[in-house]
Amino acid sequence: MASMMQTRPNRGRAVLRLRYGSELWRQYLAQTPPGPLDRHLAVALRQYPQFGSRDRRAYRELLFAAARFGYLAAFVDYVHRRHGLEQAAALPALVAGFAQEAGSVEAAWDAVRAVPADWLLQTVGQRYQREGGAEWPLQGLEPLPEAAAIERLLDELQRSELIEARLLWQGIPLCFAAPLAERAARSGWSAEAREAFLQAQARQPPLWLRLNRPERQQQVLQELAAHGLEAQACGEAIAVRGAGSIVTLPCYRDGLVEIQDWASQQIGLAVAARPGEQVWDACAGAGGKSVQLAVMLAGEGELHASDVRRHKLAEARRRVHRAGFANLRLFAWDGRETETPAQEFDRVLVDAPCSSSGVWRRSPDARFRATQASLARFASLQPRLLCQAAAAVRPGGRLVYSTCSWLVAENEAVVEQFLVRRPEFRLLDWRLHGCPGVDADTMFSAVLERQG
Repeated sequence: MASMMQTRPNRGRAVLRLRYGSELWRQYLAQTPPGPLDRHLAVALRQYPQFGSRDRRAYRELLFAAARFGYLAAFVDYVHRRHGLEQAAALPALVAGFAQEAGSVEAAWDAVRAVPADWLLQTVGQRYQREGGAEWPLQGLEPLPEAAAIERLLDELQRSELIEARLLWQGIPLCFAAPLAERAARSGWSAEAREAFLQAQARQPPLWLRLNRPERQQQVLQELAAHGLEAQACGEAIAVRGAGSIVTLPCYRDGLVEIQDWASQQIGLAVAARPGEQVWDACAGAGGKSVQLAVMLAGEGELHASDVRRHKLAEARRRVHRAGFANLRLFAWDGRETETPAQEFDRVLVDAPCSSSGVWRRSPDARFRATQASLARFASLQPRLLCQAAAAVRPGGRLVYSTCSWLVAENEAVVEQFLVRRPEFRLLDWRLHGCPGVDADTMFSAVLERQG
């Protein structure tokens, strides 16, 4: 009797969550291409003041799972509509047919939008629960009539070694099969490393902190533990897991730590700024790497930070000052020659706008914004930013190019093109940081030195 009484409330709660979750998802689907999902949720959840913090976490988990595995659900829907789940053709034929219909990013998003929201969420749930870990927010809901047939199709996908099947299993549009093969070849990934990279796309990495005051690491670790957060130190980085908020803690408010992914921290280390130097963070954004560079300068020398978005620079100033540094100059810069600083710098960082493919683990919705049109814009912008910023590097100075992307076209290809155009620079190092080697985002950096 107690078991039955417990099941009914769980089922009732799951039914309500499916209803509200479907509505929130439909609201998000109205965007083409989709905007950042976290921003959508921050606004959309205000419609429901009755939701407590537990409900808000559940809807966030639900919609992020839909973004992560929605393309897989669209494939299941395609098989269901075109062939019937019970009489489906061989998997390679099904994948080939789906690739023709929904292989591009644009077509992938259209395919996801075409799936009824409640059916998509329940299908996504069947995939989600194979990962283990957190409880599915719709736990206790009556399964779909097709659930058993969907399970068999998922079994076949999970076992398949087809690269297209591996992408579908992680909800990644099939047009990324060739770029992934190119990345694996460039980075010398084994089949196991490639699979580890793909498997990691199914889950969010931990929140990473960087110590602004490394000598106070133990204090920070103790404070995190006292607030119920699991923390693990990795050099001057700390991986944090748990549901608590970092920004309300004294260690954050007092500037002892900064939220910055492990891979992003490696880019700052590649700049290797030293006290007394003149450093320019050309595409500073909200200033995550700017703070790291300010810490390296230790109050000596000067840090210049620029971005085309002026409102981002205000956030960069706030973060640098919170960390206890004042040697910062801010200015707007969009990569045009007339606005490039006339002075010479010891270190210049160009963290270029990109597809954000390296943060799909944290922002799975970003995969649907990596359209052909957006990639073409980045292909034009990235070389221009790098060439214009290079003019401000002094002889013997260091130029670092970076992205939060794993696509070769946005990384090595851009650097190779630059070296042909600017032979006075030589390549010291380039590499991918983070996933699959570390449980973090995936980012790229190339370190160049100006000769003469």
